Amino acid sequence: MNGMLKLLLLSLTVFVGLSALDYFVMPPTAPVAWGNDPQPLWQVETAFMLRALENISAMIVLGIVLLAAAFYIRRRLRPGAQS
Repeated sequence: MNGMLKLLLLSLTVFVGLSALDYFVMPPTAPVAWGNDPQPLWQVETAFMLRALENISAMIVLGIVLLAAAFYIRRRLRPGAQS
């Protein structure tokens, strides 16, 4: 369980850090190169990488939370479980 909490905290830290970096440092850029005015390639690539890493860390957090909920429900529904 200790390893799962470490992974959860690490994933949350990465998610919050990348979201803050995307919000405060990067200029407003869509991670897809389309629109009326062309955007510099470095902005598009950086926005794409930040968004991909944010999504990966969010999926890890979601998976850990769902696993913890499943373990908790399984433990509570086990016959003869202590209250």
